[in-house]
Amino acid sequence: MIDWTNLTDWAAIGSIITPLLLAAFAIVGWKIRTNLERRIALEDKLREDRIVIYNKILKPYIILLIPDAAWKSDPKNKGKDKNAIATCPAPIRCTTY
Repeated sequence: MIDWTNLTDWAAIGSIITPLLLAAFAIVGWKIRTNLERRIALEDKLREDRIVIYNKILKPYIILLIPDAAWKSDPKNKGKDKNAIATCPAPIRCTTY
């Protein structure tokens, strides 16, 4: 039986519990770190996809908001109709691009 007034019993209990607590905290810390690293890696992968998608979504609005003088002064846009490009329902099938 354990004598709770004896200091050696407390030392024995502490020497058993300390490594167990350290191992438990190490496992929890490792789990948190791996989850954070995985989340950061996934966000890095998805960032490029988001940029491409946002550009596809916003391109017609940006084209419509460009002043006509700026649109006509750009050499890449010679002979292209701004409204036809911006309002094309399926950009992949549009021949005006």
